[in-house]
Amino acid sequence: MSNGEQAMIDSSDLRFPLYDPRFEHDACGVGFVAHISGKRSHDVVRKAIKSVCNLTHRGAVAADTQTGDGAGILTQLPTKFFFANVPGLDSRIDHGDDLGVGMLFMPAMDDDAFALSKALVEHVILNRGLRLIGWRDVPVDLSVIGDSAILTAPTVRQVLIK
Repeated sequence: MSNGEQAMIDSSDLRFPLYDPRFEHDACGVGFVAHISGKRSHDVVRKAIKSVCNLTHRGAVAADTQTGDGAGILTQLPTKFFFANVPGLDSRIDHGDDLGVGMLFMPAMDDDAFALSKALVEHVILNRGLRLIGWRDVPVDLSVIGDSAILTAPTVRQVLIK
């Protein structure tokens, strides 16, 4: 599909429930590390993390020298991890290719805002014709982030979708 064709996709078209061309944009400081065959490899992940660490010259660190801009890496979905760490997942989906995972940064200090955010996500999932499998709390270690980041740290959740 060409860029021109992508721009013509109607975001209400259920054939593309998770894609909306209005959110296309460029990024700064992007690096790519991949295995040419598409093979999953922890070595690729190690190299990607090293690549991010080598981008500190971008100046995206706060005055406390511990709060960054949230840069990270994007990997293939580690389906083995989810099957091993989400009880009963294997009874809710047949194959790892049926699993979608949304990484969400939810309001932390306001229970009403958290509940509203969760309800909105679930509403959109169901309205797009997808099936909500459930939610997963993501373990975080706040001791490794800077003081200014702790003040605004969100609640991190994953939404599991079929």
